[in-house]
Amino acid sequence: MGHLKQVLENHILLYDELKTLLVTVEACVNSRPLIPLSSDSNDLSLLTPAHFLVGKPLCSFPVPDYTPLYINRLTNWQRTNQMYQNLWKHWSNEYLSTLQQCHKCAKDIHHQSQVR
Repeated sequence: MGHLKQVLENHILLYDELKTLLVTVEACVNSRPLIPLSSDSNDLSLLTPAHFLVGKPLCSFPVPDYTPLYINRLTNWQRTNQMYQNLWKHWSNEYLSTLQQCHKCAKDIHHQSQVR
């Protein structure tokens, strides 16, 4: 919720804009890979949370990067996408840093158990 609050700042969104933003974030979170669907290294299919929700992966179309543009030059749809892109950037930076810390901690624990 903190990332969403940070991205929204003082922006006032219409109901449809907020709904579009939240549904886009939901689709992104439910599209994250959990595990490969097969052991074949050539098969790039992944199991995602969306498989449990709708039985298949969610698909999305590429959207241009609106983050460097001034908000007053964007349409409502572009502004909503810009907010989503900013939210994704903040969340992914924080999430990736926690993964790196977890990997480092696991490596240290494994190393300590081998020394004993």
